[in-house]
Amino acid sequence: MRVQGRNLKVIQDTIDPQQKFFLVVVDDTEEFTQALFYASKRSALTELPVALLHAQMPDGEGDHHWISIKEMVRGEQLEKGRKNLRAFADKARAWSGHEPMVFHCESQILPALEEFIGAHENICSLILGAGTQTDSPGPLVTSLVSSSRFTLSCPLVIVPGHLSFAEIELHLEHAMP
Repeated sequence: MRVQGRNLKVIQDTIDPQQKFFLVVVDDTEEFTQALFYASKRSALTELPVALLHAQMPDGEGDHHWISIKEMVRGEQLEKGRKNLRAFADKARAWSGHEPMVFHCESQILPALEEFIGAHENICSLILGAGTQTDSPGPLVTSLVSSSRFTLSCPLVIVPGHLSFAEIELHLEHAMP
């Protein structure tokens, strides 16, 4: 299935519009791994899948003299992003026991996330990791909570980036019935 919108071009093989799922934004922050682990363990407990959304805006604009080189670099960047996404999907599968849904798009993250959430009413929660720095919860969390134009239509779960996997599991054991 191809989902397209103003800012978003996402390619995904299958998605059941009735299937509820947990959404995790894939990025290169330290705290992302905690969010992925939390979502995967929630998936294992609830039998609901994890969806990984990776937005990437590769370089590739500019002087026409360099277009072939920029296109080559752009292709390499996209392939690297897809390879990383496959590795994260493998982790989610190992941690949850379920096949994750994987979405890769060429876009800035906030427009992609806004459009993706708007197109999917079946998101149980958006799960993000909070930064490990004391001065900021991280760029994505900061952008989401400070943006007046972005309205979430699903619960937002923020996993502290400093929690160990054991602490996350312990929390989930106590939080889930």
